[in-house]
Amino acid sequence: MPLSVRVYGDEQPGRPGAEPIATLVLDAPRILVGRAEGSEVRLPEPSVSARHLSIRQKGNDYVLIDEGSTNGTRVGKTTLVAHAPQTMRPAEVVRVGRLWLELAVVSEPPTRGAPQVAKEIALALVTRGLSDAGEDGRPKVRVVEGPDAGTEAVIEPGAALVLGRAKDAGLPLADPEASRRHAEVKLRGDQILVRDLGSRTGTTLGDRALGGADVPWKVGERLKIAGTVLECSFEAVQALAELERQPDCKVSSRELQAREEPTSTVAVSDDELDGDEVESAVAEEPAGGEPEVPTAELAPREDDRPRARSREGRSGAVWSITDFAVVVLALGVVSLSAVGYWVLLR
Repeated sequence: MPLSVRVYGDEQPGRPGAEPIATLVLDAPRILVGRAEGSEVRLPEPSVSARHLSIRQKGNDYVLIDEGSTNGTRVGKTTLVAHAPQTMRPAEVVRVGRLWLELAVVSEPPTRGAPQVAKEIALALVTRGLSDAGEDGRPKVRVVEGPDAGTEAVIEPGAALVLGRAKDAGLPLADPEASRRHAEVKLRGDQILVRDLGSRTGTTLGDRALGGADVPWKVGERLKIAGTVLECSFEAVQALAELERQPDCKVSSRELQAREEPTSTVAVSDDELDGDEVESAVAEEPAGGEPEVPTAELAPREDDRPRARSREGRSGAVWSITDFAVVVLALGVVSLSAVGYWVLLR
């Protein structure tokens, strides 16, 4: 059965505002999740190891195997033991570094061009990370020479960017020698492709004249349309290459748990806490380890006080009948003893 893999950022699936970045449906005996190129699910995040998690078919089931990752793999509240297979339920939410995966066995057909889609997912994650850092990593086309110098446009995934004089063109050109729909630019994975749309004056990429077939447009190459010169950029591609070369980033358990759904019934052991968390937990415990009892609980209740005074009275100056009888009996014994002693002396 195919496996659906939904990729999320640092928002836990099911929480408000959590939306998947992308979805892949794969049907393969082994699916590798990791940061390295060649992974079926490519996650360019420093907290994800190059080979982080593998998902393998075993009969009618899937098993999850952590590949000895730096930050581990969490399934629910369980952290997988490295290299120890764990059978996957029909649907699971898995934590991989700072990212989340939603896995589900489905009856849908596998995604066409899955390797290309996996690369697009990786670039989308990098672009998102750059955006969070205040940088724009999206693929763009910029006019460097001509009447529109300085103008630029973003190449949106899945959509063609038309260059020309038409008012509805993605990048309108004021060059009078350009055709209304002169050339077209689009994105495929990490490649920017360009082709001529049958223009009157033609389109040149570097020293090559373009035809109606898509041609890769590399960063640094110049595209010429009549008297207009354009360049392309794709910062996310360079950032992706740099991320793959970086060592794994160790993430504290506190940071990983910060974005998880809080639960009031799960106790966290000292082994799962960082050193500073243990100190904080100890600091909050009352001295002696016993709960502090409010002073009011130790004071006698109002209805107990009369009985306490009554007991005090019985042990003080108030005599009972029994006490009086004991005294009389004692005096009688003493009197008889005296009489007997007097008779003996006579």
